[in-house]
Amino acid sequence: MSIKHPAADAQQNIINTLKLLEAGLDNGLKYFCFASSGGAIYGEPGSTLPIENQAVAPLSPYGVAKLAVDYYLAAFNTHYGLKSCSMRFSNVYGPRQNTHGSDAVVPTFLKNAMNGRPIIINGDGSQTRDFIYVKDLAAAGSLIAHRRPVGVYNLGTGIETSVSDIASILMKLFHGSIKIQHGPGLHGEQRRSVLDFSKAKQELGWEPTTPFGDGLAATLQWFIENSSKQSNLPLQ
Repeated sequence: MSIKHPAADAQQNIINTLKLLEAGLDNGLKYFCFASSGGAIYGEPGSTLPIENQAVAPLSPYGVAKLAVDYYLAAFNTHYGLKSCSMRFSNVYGPRQNTHGSDAVVPTFLKNAMNGRPIIINGDGSQTRDFIYVKDLAAAGSLIAHRRPVGVYNLGTGIETSVSDIASILMKLFHGSIKIQHGPGLHGEQRRSVLDFSKAKQELGWEPTTPFGDGLAATLQWFIENSSKQSNLPLQ
């Protein structure tokens, strides 16, 4: 959405958040926890995993918007005394993920596979993301809500998984009965994304526990059990 409609994205992610913060301050808000984005804020990683205090280089308007709110939160702390935590998520996936109008790779691939349509890989499929299972992320959010730390925390796995790897895992889960096609690469697409979560591990005692293959199988199982168009393709 942000590439095609950057103004609308800024309205949703910056202006609406500021309105929420202003309303909160008017009603005695003392602490705010923000769902930010690690993958979109840091840009292409170098030879080491991105950490919270390194230089940021967002490649999309969405990343710029999330980073802007991080900066606004620092300013709100200075001027209004509002304490806050910015949770920089990697790529979240799991049960109940929206498949309607989403361009996220996991729900898009699942929707196509379950409905007998080919999985379309943009480009060569070597582009990677750091996929965090929703239950692991919820555990981090619960810790933060109770402890109320101040600052920025990366919440990811530290592991890169390629788009081709996802397709290969799904091929096994569907016993080879899905089709995979390659389409043109997306202009300006970030090639790699991965986060260092060591700060969250050290300060919060949190780390992810769900391997991507297990999380993807559980997500697929939930979609099969809850889809209005039940899949008759068997799982392993």
